[in-house]
Amino acid sequence: MKNIKISLWSILIGLTLLWALTNADLPDSLTFIAVRNLLVQYSGVLSIGAMSVAMILATRAKWLESWLDGLDKSYRLHKWLGIAALVTSVLHWVAANGPKWMVGLGLMERRSRGKPPAGEVDLGAIQTFFNSQRELAETIGEWAFYAAVVLIVYSTQTGHRFHGKLDTHSTWIWTVGA
Repeated sequence: MKNIKISLWSILIGLTLLWALTNADLPDSLTFIAVRNLLVQYSGVLSIGAMSVAMILATRAKWLESWLDGLDKSYRLHKWLGIAALVTSVLHWVAANGPKWMVGLGLMERRSRGKPPAGEVDLGAIQTFFNSQRELAETIGEWAFYAAVVLIVYSTQTGHRFHGKLDTHSTWIWTVGA
């Protein structure tokens, strides 16, 4: 259990340090939206990182098994990374949608959108194409999030046999791959 705790915390602290190093320039004023943007970025990095390492563990690499003292402990770390990914992805979802909900409830005013920064490079057709795909990407990402929440919650229930978990993991692969 000691190696699992060390591994889990090392992964989360490592991701935190990488995020902090790449995000060294904090906003000038810590307004609600600035803190929310940092929280969305940070929770997104933790979610993607935890899911990525969990998927690497799912490959059952021999060198990982030996470092973690066996396949059973590798599965346990996989489980805890899945739970960490679930918690941080829910936090990410709430932080991303919170301002919309607050505007809808009348607790906050809708902020006006400004012009893009003057130093931003125009990439022409490539940028236009990716900007046109943003809504589709957000929709697919949101539905993949809902499916992941259902599958992770289901697979962490103790009353299910391993055979059932194989089915949820196969479904997870199809959800992510879609």
